[in-house]
Amino acid sequence: MTDKILKAKHWQLFFLLVGVPVGLFLTIGVIISSIIKGGTPPEPEDFFKLISIAKFFPLVMVLFISLIFSWFWSVAIGLQNNMPNSIEMKTTKFKIFSSIPLLYISGFCIFMFIALGKIKPQDLPQLPMEWLTPILFILHILSFFGIFYSMYFAAKTLKTAELQREVTFKDFASEFFMFWFFPIGVWILQPRINEMAEKNDVESNV
Repeated sequence: MTDKILKAKHWQLFFLLVGVPVGLFLTIGVIISSIIKGGTPPEPEDFFKLISIAKFFPLVMVLFISLIFSWFWSVAIGLQNNMPNSIEMKTTKFKIFSSIPLLYISGFCIFMFIALGKIKPQDLPQLPMEWLTPILFILHILSFFGIFYSMYFAAKTLKTAELQREVTFKDFASEFFMFWFFPIGVWILQPRINEMAEKNDVESNV
């Protein structure tokens, strides 16, 4: 899977990262709009239709997050073979921090999917919020850090593979922001990633 993402063309990756999630969101939005019928309050039977459709929003979000982090992972781990022998990047920290937001956001979205399927509040499980709230707050902060660290590590890996030397943030700041604003960045970064992947294949066959 990693190799396929590294070798995917920029337009293919854009379609997966942006086109598929946006298309699904728009499809669900159009269906919901057709049920609402001009902004008037939905009839009771339409309300249940709205809930049954809206609950798929979290699942699309899980798909979106999974695709984004698959790209980060593929760059950060897949390009390690392109590192110079004198440089060893610590991937364990990346694996831990990148898994936190992926698991946290996916878990939250799956919970929302289940919650939207429960029409009555009393059907929802009673959660001990007095200790769950601080845990969720900590996980939220860690998730934000994990997202930025994943982009940081992927950008640093790419630039190190290209320059074949130790790099500072100044060297790969532009790559970091292109990973952040990926709908634009994928068009610029992915051809360079393709080049690194092809170079790795050539060296492997020598």
